[in-house]
Amino acid sequence: MELIDYAKNIKTFKQSEVISSIQNQLAFINGIQDTLDLVKSNNIDLSRSLDNWAVTNQITKEIHRVLSPSMSYWELIKHNFGVIQTVLNFILNEISTDKTKLYDGNSITIKQANYFNIIEMASFWVKYTNLVIDILLSMENKEQKDATPAVVSKTDLAFVNKTRAYYSDLCIQFAEAPNTIIGHLKKMPDVPASENNIDVLMSSKGIDSVRAMRGIAIHLLTPMFWIKELKMEWDIKSIKSYHEDNQYNAMKIEQLNNKRNGKIDTTLDFQISKYQDKIQKNRYEIEKIEARYAKG
Repeated sequence: MELIDYAKNIKTFKQSEVISSIQNQLAFINGIQDTLDLVKSNNIDLSRSLDNWAVTNQITKEIHRVLSPSMSYWELIKHNFGVIQTVLNFILNEISTDKTKLYDGNSITIKQANYFNIIEMASFWVKYTNLVIDILLSMENKEQKDATPAVVSKTDLAFVNKTRAYYSDLCIQFAEAPNTIIGHLKKMPDVPASENNIDVLMSSKGIDSVRAMRGIAIHLLTPMFWIKELKMEWDIKSIKSYHEDNQYNAMKIEQLNNKRNGKIDTTLDFQISKYQDKIQKNRYEIEKIEARYAKG
């Protein structure tokens, strides 16, 4: 989908709503980083599961075709989280100080469209990465060599399989230095994202004159700015999901430690089971909202 199509389909949003969406993403990233710190501090090695699972094995291969083979998946996502945080904070500052108080597909500029696109790209990448960590921890806990139904729902498995190539590409793109991406954003023209303006710029200066990053966000997966009446409901469900995912992963790390130490904690095992049900229910509710959005 071209930038003009992306821009035209953005619904009307208040400046405060965009700011809130960015802040929620940054909070979610902090939670995932806390999970990764717990994994490291507890000496939990997820490399075996990473290699065994066909999806992550393929992601690693796709990444290493472009980036240095010496960089592990864990080193890359740690770097990418830092890049995304820096870029999102830059966009947050730009949006917060923007004179525009209402964003609309009919009046949005090329620069603003690129802001929104990168916010959605980052949202997808963070969601996918969190799911990878979730599945790998479950594989370790249940001693599974693959992402079987015992560790992942059919819906989540379909999601990671269907969007794997897109995720790998974003892993590579977010490996750029944050100042490089920000530099591209700063160069984006602050003129209406009309078909005529985009055609003229592309003809005279090339495609990089209208895009800060390659590709367009997959809206059916992260419809942050393509929904209107459903957005508040989607945001609330997503924030709840972020919070529960972080707590769920922390409990799974504790469960792994218990297994390693030969300790049986039936209360914790029960809590994990209940949390898994809650998370799956909430993800299903988010999917229903997105399905309603897709139907228009």
